Amino acid sequence: IDQQIEYHWLHSGELDAWIEDDIRITEKLKANIGARHSIFILNEKIFSLFQPRVNVLYKFTQKWSVKASASRMNQFIHLLSNNSLGLPTDLWLPVTKRLPPQTSMQVSAGVSYDADQSTSFTMEGFYKTLDNLIEYTDGTVFFNAFDNWEDMVETGTGKSYGVEWLAQKKKGKLTGLISYTLARSTRQFPN
Repeated sequence: IDQQIEYHWLHSGELDAWIEDDIRITEKLKANIGARHSIFILNEKIFSLFQPRVNVLYKFTQKWSVKASASRMNQFIHLLSNNSLGLPTDLWLPVTKRLPPQTSMQVSAGVSYDADQSTSFTMEGFYKTLDNLIEYTDGTVFFNAFDNWEDMVETGTGKSYGVEWLAQKKKGKLTGLISYTLARSTRQFPN
């Protein structure tokens, strides 16, 4: 059997430009506002995405503060994991005309307490949505050089949310931190 392999070379590049600024709105309220514009070029296809973000901090007193943030993030390289083999196999694959970039939107809010100049406690909650995730279609085991990998994956959505706690000691003979996160992450695909 004579099989002919056709290699498709991928020529890609990414261009990024970003801007950010720390803004003191009042004595107690400050913000960090930023944006990133990313352009990914794969062969002759161009993907262009805008990624804004904002962080706001309000300091009630010297010891107590609240913070909130929101950001949109994109990724032009998909991670495809295969756990059906004896060893997990991860592949990093580029976006294509059929498989758009992964996008996510994350919001978080939290409260901080500074007990003194060296000790602080923080609690923060977060919620994140994920779009254009990829996964092998149901029943696909693995693909080889003769397969078109785009035919063996499907796109889906996901979300994750949770709460994080942090206790930190920054000065003195004994320093360090203790943190704990309680979170849930789900993914949903058509099949």
